[in-house]
Amino acid sequence: MDSDGSRIMIFAITALVLLLLRGYYVACETAVTEISDAKVKSFENEKGQKKILYRLLENTGQLMTAFSVWRVLSTVAIAYFWFNAFSEPLAEKIYNLRYPEAVSFPDTSWYALCLGISAVLVIFATVLVITVFSERIPKRLAMKSRNGTFAVASAGTVRILVVFLLPVTAISSLLTKLFLFIFGITEDNGREIVTEEEILMMVDACNETGELEESQKEMISNIFEFDDTPVSDMMTHRMDIDAVEINDTVTDVVNLAISSGRSRIPVYEGTIDSILGFICVKDLLCLVGCEGVDGFTIKNFLRDMLYIPATNSCGEAFKLFTDNKAQLAVVVDEYGGTAGLISMEDLLESIVGNIQDEYDNDEEEISEISEGVYMLDGTAEPERILEQLGVTLPEDHEYDTIGGLVVDILGKIPDENETATVRYKNIEFTVLVVEEKRIAKVKAVVLPEEEGQ
Repeated sequence: MDSDGSRIMIFAITALVLLLLRGYYVACETAVTEISDAKVKSFENEKGQKKILYRLLENTGQLMTAFSVWRVLSTVAIAYFWFNAFSEPLAEKIYNLRYPEAVSFPDTSWYALCLGISAVLVIFATVLVITVFSERIPKRLAMKSRNGTFAVASAGTVRILVVFLLPVTAISSLLTKLFLFIFGITEDNGREIVTEEEILMMVDACNETGELEESQKEMISNIFEFDDTPVSDMMTHRMDIDAVEINDTVTDVVNLAISSGRSRIPVYEGTIDSILGFICVKDLLCLVGCEGVDGFTIKNFLRDMLYIPATNSCGEAFKLFTDNKAQLAVVVDEYGGTAGLISMEDLLESIVGNIQDEYDNDEEEISEISEGVYMLDGTAEPERILEQLGVTLPEDHEYDTIGGLVVDILGKIPDENETATVRYKNIEFTVLVVEEKRIAKVKAVVLPEEEGQ
């Protein structure tokens, strides 16, 4: 083997060894960062590899700097050795495509172009190989290691890397602190922050791999949406409020509580836009067995009501509830009228989903009558229902119910005896029941795509 062949072989083998080492330490970094704080804490009184790992993670900054420096150094070294091993031989091969018999390179312009082409090809191949074999695959393999077994097993070799790179990491840390000082940034402010988007991406990834159930994923997503969800999306609309008038009797309150299953009954004066407070049904228990109940009025049991602007988010409403130790509030629109009612239970349902109790109506918002045919509640949320039917709504829609969607397409409120039919994409909606100028029941038929167009 000639000297050029030996050089190419040595450079190629060196680059391959560095590639394997780089992949190994990328896997180590992934395993170390995936291990939980509680698991690391349990290693405090252990010996051997577990103790080594515990001490390494006591100085996480130095450890992460060592990993970062190694990734950069190894990447540069791999690129250097592969470039020197393959760029010139590849350039010669390309040159010979035009001059097959050439043993020298008299056409310097063509040879320079060949060198440029070979450099691009070698760099592209290097990036591809490093990304696949020294980044993605090692990370995936390390993530399959449960309970920190790989992190513990690799602790000794990680310590060797940290000690070996100590001079470089020390200089790197000093330079970092110097430039942070120059730019007026404290070291704490420069620490890595995990954003909401990154957490949601991790949640999606865990859901795709089966590590997180769909209900858990939805709950986590709802937590992040909590501060952005307006109370108007979660409230009971004014048309659905069960309330009594201030001049009604205590017996009227009891009857309404029994029929509606409500434990807190709003009290209004004149119209529902003037809610004075509410009655807690539990307060009426003192009247059980008493004579002269008719002598008591609603005013004797009236409690103060909390009022919340309709523009408030669920997060803001939750703070008002906790600050005022309240369970029920009136949602007030911009004109001072009653938009609806919202309870602490409604806010919790925006995170965990529907909470059924013994008084709730078990009627489903959507039920399948036959294949492709569904019965829908007219007050159901359109996004959730249509998602189950395989279609989506535009983000700028202005309706909050399935009934609102039908009215928007139809252009009018159907009469009580009218059977109106409309289409949205490949869904055909038929109005079945209209009550008090509101669509109560809708039949939905999922049509084939070409038929629904």
